Amino acid sequence: EVWVVENVSLGGFGAAAEALGEDLRIGSLLCMQPEGGDNWVLGVLRRFNKDTVERASVGIQALSRHAQGIELRPRSSGFSATGAVPGIWLREGNAPGEARLVLPLASFDVRESLEFMHDGQRYLLTPIELEESGYGFEIGRYREHAAD
Repeated sequence: EVWVVENVSLGGFGAAAEALGEDLRIGSLLCMQPEGGDNWVLGVLRRFNKDTVERASVGIQALSRHAQGIELRPRSSGFSATGAVPGIWLREGNAPGEARLVLPLASFDVRESLEFMHDGQRYLLTPIELEESGYGFEIGRYREHAAD
């Protein structure tokens, strides 16, 4: 879909859309590529206003302009085999020593640390809190430790 950006702020932007997908609702996770850009912006639909039958205005909060898809492994203390969890690492806007991850709904567990590999470095993530739940996703905050 093509949306026309009407205004931009530090935290996101407003846009006009001629046609919206049936599954699009407040709290939806969106991935958008600005015209002429080579980066993708990850955001959440925060405002939706139907102007006419064919046109709507939307407000989108930008979560990241440099998100990274990663495969997370739970660090379970039991003997059960646990599979990988897909995640999106929000690489900017974090407090020092912290990481924020977009996870599938009901994946965040305050009792379960995670780990992942990136550029040959292993990272260990200790859960801090569930920051937000949206439509089909949640965002968790973690303490980030570089591991050997």
